[in-house]
Amino acid sequence: MVSAGRPAPAGAAAVVRTLTPTLAAAVGASGRQPAVQLKLADDKEHYTLYRLDAPAKPVDGCAAAVAADGSLVRAALFDNGGAGNADLAVQRITDPAVAGQWTAWTTLLAAGCEASQPLALSLNSGSALRLFYADGPSAAATIKVFESATNGASWTGPSTVFAGASSFFYLASAGNDDLFACRNTAVGVWDVQFFKKSAGVWQAPVTWSLGTLSSMYGIAAAWNGSAYFVALSAWYTAGIAIEAYQFDGAATWTDLNFVVPLDGSNLGFQFRLPSVRLVDGLYRLTYVEHDDGSIDGALYDRYRIARSLDFTHWSAGLPASPQTLTSASGAPFVKAFGYHFVTTPSFTFAWPVYSAGDASRNSDMSAQLLSYEREELLLRAGEVRVVVSNQGGQFSSSPSGGPTGLAKNGTLVLNEGYVTAAGAELVNVATALVEHWYFSRAPGENQLVIAALDQSRWLDNEAPLLLGYTTRSVLWLAIEIAARAGLFQVFWPGTAAMSQVLASFVVQPGQTWRQALQRLVEAYSLEYAVRADGSLVLHDPSEGAASVWTWQNEIESAQLGQTDLAANHVRVFAQNVQAEAWDYTAAEAVSVERYQHVVDRALGSNAQAAIRAGNELLLEQRTGRGGEIHVPINPGLEVLDVVTVVDAAINLNQTYRCHGVSAAMDVLRGTFDMRLDLTGA
Repeated sequence: MVSAGRPAPAGAAAVVRTLTPTLAAAVGASGRQPAVQLKLADDKEHYTLYRLDAPAKPVDGCAAAVAADGSLVRAALFDNGGAGNADLAVQRITDPAVAGQWTAWTTLLAAGCEASQPLALSLNSGSALRLFYADGPSAAATIKVFESATNGASWTGPSTVFAGASSFFYLASAGNDDLFACRNTAVGVWDVQFFKKSAGVWQAPVTWSLGTLSSMYGIAAAWNGSAYFVALSAWYTAGIAIEAYQFDGAATWTDLNFVVPLDGSNLGFQFRLPSVRLVDGLYRLTYVEHDDGSIDGALYDRYRIARSLDFTHWSAGLPASPQTLTSASGAPFVKAFGYHFVTTPSFTFAWPVYSAGDASRNSDMSAQLLSYEREELLLRAGEVRVVVSNQGGQFSSSPSGGPTGLAKNGTLVLNEGYVTAAGAELVNVATALVEHWYFSRAPGENQLVIAALDQSRWLDNEAPLLLGYTTRSVLWLAIEIAARAGLFQVFWPGTAAMSQVLASFVVQPGQTWRQALQRLVEAYSLEYAVRADGSLVLHDPSEGAASVWTWQNEIESAQLGQTDLAANHVRVFAQNVQAEAWDYTAAEAVSVERYQHVVDRALGSNAQAAIRAGNELLLEQRTGRGGEIHVPINPGLEVLDVVTVVDAAINLNQTYRCHGVSAAMDVLRGTFDMRLDLTGA
């Protein structure tokens, strides 16, 4: 298996959690001693209003960056009532608790800047801060820059980056001695230009290779060490959307995907003024969602944050502000002083960065744990239900009505294992999302019950916008759907189905991501599961998988059998497409043709239909044998793993695939057992 963004090797590795030799030996040992850890964490991003300020003048644009010493530097254009006479001002915040640092601005240039958003601020090599702006007297045809070598405490300049004949209205810098600019050469004619500083001199601009657009509404840029990534808000066909691009720094531009698409179901939505930062391994892109009120008469702006692992596949935008505000500028994202900030001179929304060591947002409930049940399932969310003691009433009066770290959509972490010679060895078996909790009371009983769903719960959220794709592969679309839901790690086999191309694929607003993913994988009879760590695993029935565990003397009970109800002949049809697959051996054994008829318009060729027919038959063959076994808990086993069951009493030595995994622990009853629902491998 390989993860998103990495080339796929030949074949596929077994999907299995790793057990140390001592922990593996403990699973089947007599006198084994279970070990369990239960933790709660309030780790989700809850953006709330941090500051509401009232600048003396209206804000025409803003930018923000974190200096080399960790201080927060903000820049703003303040309006003076004209197109080319805005003020350019900066501020440096070294202590966010000091209110005056958020309201005190130093004017670098009075009444000399273009007011239509041309502003960019970046930290470059040598700890140099650069503040770019478009010159007002030249009608934004000249781009200038101030520089600071003192972390924003003082500035030098301005110097000229470029002087041309056309206006530049939006600027972005990725911090690699670079600048991107939206150029307006005529009415309805816009393009992007790239500037690079080399040997201390700004070179002549390079114009992008993707032609012109009729209008643009903001640009953002990032550098990953080898390539540039650009997010551009522009008029695409019938409305304003944000598109992601890649640029090699020389001449090659690639259109990657939309960040926020044009929503054909409601053209009143407009997505403007992007700003992007690479923080903690994810690109975080803020933008303004604008509703022009054309449908319901309610005009509003809202800041949202989209996230991406690779700049191609983006999550649905998380709201970072209420919809009651009106904003003429974007809201840059920065991480500083232990906070994530979405900030403008008027509004600043913040969320304290999560830390596992923060006692106010985490708790270890292992000592209070009385019992739990967990279930892993294919194609739908698994569940964890834990019961902890509240006998002393210690949780009844807490602010959340529960232990520290217990929050709506917070995280419940469950680790299982055994005590070995190395100590308590634990494996994470669930990192679930808290769905609800309640107190259970009876005479002599005071318990807190917490229910959580595994991270595939993200797939049950509904798509807020209409998403349309053309000529994309099954793998590309699976990664895309997962990312839109908020799952960024995807693993897949190197089988032919992964590279098959769908001519078109649409996710309707109001449809859940799970429905979209299910519709996609059904086209080729694929399966998926979401692991404890939140990674999506795609499974192709045609891929080989070695047995990862053998059950023998440890089996507590078993019900294993066979059936002849599986289909042995599958025909697949689409428009002018047909294929079939036979299991003649099975048909002969039962003297019956068990026929299955499949129609799927997503299939575009006989070859694609043949893949579907073959996989459909393989899934049917799996159902021909199976059952369930009850065994000691093995924290290494997951759904889709292949296990071997050996029972000499019935002359059985057979491999099976885990179709469902259930485990339970009860302190009072002394149980620590697992049930595996099995099908053919």
